[in-house]
Amino acid sequence: MNRKEVLAAIAAAGLPPELAAYLEKFIAQGTASELRKVLKTDPGRLLGNIKALLDSSAAALALPAGEILAITGFDYNNFAPDRLEAALAELRAVNILARRGFTEIRFLPDGQRKEADISAILAGEKYFFEVRCIKDRDAFSGADERKARRLKEVCRKKLAQARASGRREASARAGVFLVSNPAGSAPPPRKKDLQVLASRLHAALGAPEREHICLSAGGAAAVFPPF
Repeated sequence: MNRKEVLAAIAAAGLPPELAAYLEKFIAQGTASELRKVLKTDPGRLLGNIKALLDSSAAALALPAGEILAITGFDYNNFAPDRLEAALAELRAVNILARRGFTEIRFLPDGQRKEADISAILAGEKYFFEVRCIKDRDAFSGADERKARRLKEVCRKKLAQARASGRREASARAGVFLVSNPAGSAPPPRKKDLQVLASRLHAALGAPEREHICLSAGGAAAVFPPF
């Protein structure tokens, strides 16, 4: 699509005005990214996915859709290629938690120490989650040991951050979300592959009790062990 057509698609997408203005500037930036590529080639599908993610997150958090990105810490003046996807990855985590029955889902304030991004409650227990956006669209495709080894250290570091928040509130529940393609700009991998990979990652970390590996790609998701 040409620039005029993309701008028209953005205007017609029903997005919060601040995000629409951001995307209009985002497509003009020269830095290559998968999100920018899809925004220029198939804006209708991508923008529809983003709007649906914002709306469902707003419902889960009981906030206006226009405020959702800001509470993730997203900076509307930062046009780095991966910043918007990082914020959408956190919203994807919120959606997964809400669909699995979690309540009181909250984004935690940034501090000097690296700790969890999100807290939530399930069956009276408080959980802390750290979220990491994975740039590689194929990171989860094909459940094999090589992929588990590559992602193992990411999980280890992020679980440590989630645990740190849990210790401060005497909670033993923690989890890490690895999220690829949060806006659904590419077809998701098979759910079975996600489930197998989540299990292998958990095993590679020593099968920690009361800790969870959560994988999401293109809207598909798997959690091991199940909540």
